[in-house]
Formats: sequence, C-alpha cells, structure tokens
Amino acid sequence: MKHEQDGDMGNRYLARHSACVGPYQLSSWRSGEALLLRASSNYWGKAPQLKKILIRHVAEPGTQRLLLQKHDIDVARNLTPEDLKDLQATTDIKVKRVLEPSMMYWGFNVTNPIFANEKVCLAMRYLIDYEGLSRTLLKDVGVPRASFIPLGNLGALDEKEGQPFELDIQKAKQLLTEAGYPEGFEASIFAGASPYPFALPIAQSLQDNAKKWGCALKLNVL
Repeated sequence: MKHEQDGDMGNRYLARHSACVGPYQLSSWRSGEALLLRASSNYWGKAPQLKKILIRHVAEPGTQRLLLQKHDIDVARNLTPEDLKDLQATTDIKVKRVLEPSMMYWGFNVTNPIFANEKVCLAMRYLIDYEGLSRTLLKDVGVPRASFIPLGNLGALDEKEGQPFELDIQKAKQLLTEAGYPEGFEASIFAGASPYPFALPIAQSLQDNAKKWGCALKLNVL
C-alpha cells in the first residue's frame, strides 16, 4: 500500500487526509479548531453552490448560540433545549428541526457475567425515563426510542412501535431478583461529553434511577 507505515494499513495517513470523493475537497485542517472545505472541480454530480465551507470546532453549545446571535457563524448544531428556546425568540435566526440519522445507545459488555444475563439487560430498559427525557433533556433535540434504527431511516419502527418501554423501577427490581441480584450490584458505565451535550446528563439520569433499587453505577466520562 502506498501510504502504509509499519503495517498500519494506511491509518496514520488517513488520520490527516481524505479521499475527497464528494462535492467538496479538504483544503486545510487544524485539529480541534477548524477545517476548510473547497468545492471539488472533479465531482461527478451537480456542482455545489457554495465555493467553500469553514467548519469550526466549538464544543460548548452555549458558545455556538452566542456566535450565532452575533452572526459570526451561519449554522449551529447539537444545541441544548435551553439554547433553542432562546433562539426561537430571536427574529433574525431561523430554527429548523430535521430528523438526523444518528443515535445514542446504552451498550453492555457481555463478557461481564452481570450483563451476560438477559434479565439484567432487560431490567436496564425499565430504568430509562423515556417520557421525562422527552420533556427535559431531549425536548426539541431528540426522540427517545427503545429500538436501534433512528426514525426516518429504512427499517425504522414508528414512534409507538419503537417505544414499548417506560420507566418502571419495580419491574426492574423484579427482573434483577429473578436474575439473582436482589440487592443490586456495582458496575461502571461510560459516557462521552461530545458530540451531544445531553449524553452525559442522560447517563446521570440512568445512574440516579439505578440507585433507587440499590445498584451503584460508577460514571466514567470519556
């Protein structure tokens, strides 16, 4: 392979370069700061209307909102419900809501004997306050679901079919007792603070609900 180094299959090269097969080419990239895209003259489809796009890395949703209100940027994404509420009151900023083909999910390490138990995993489903999350952390920014494929994608269940569970602490306790953990257990969960600002608060919500039936989930932030 042309760009392979020490058997890395070209990964070191690809970490700083792009194949650029779409309508834009990567012109410059400052890691953690910004990247500049320029329209590709070799694109096979219709030429893009914008000649260049500057994408800035702004981790904090509040900072994105302020930049938008100052007209220092044209588009902001992954904002919080509070940010959206403020922007809706601003006459010169348009808020658009579209379904995004992305998701957050709670995965389990089934090499751990606790989570290898099917009833334990099922109990975890009853620890999620789907309705509460839809009214708070995910209001206007997400759709709570218990199915894997996001709404709007091929094969996705509709909103009713894709959400057959609800918060039920007693049901979770019953399943854990049947699984052999009547007093709960200790385990670690991992959550990232990016790219979604609400991922960590959701993990904290799960942690709080788990405490109600004696399960201690240690939260590790990635």
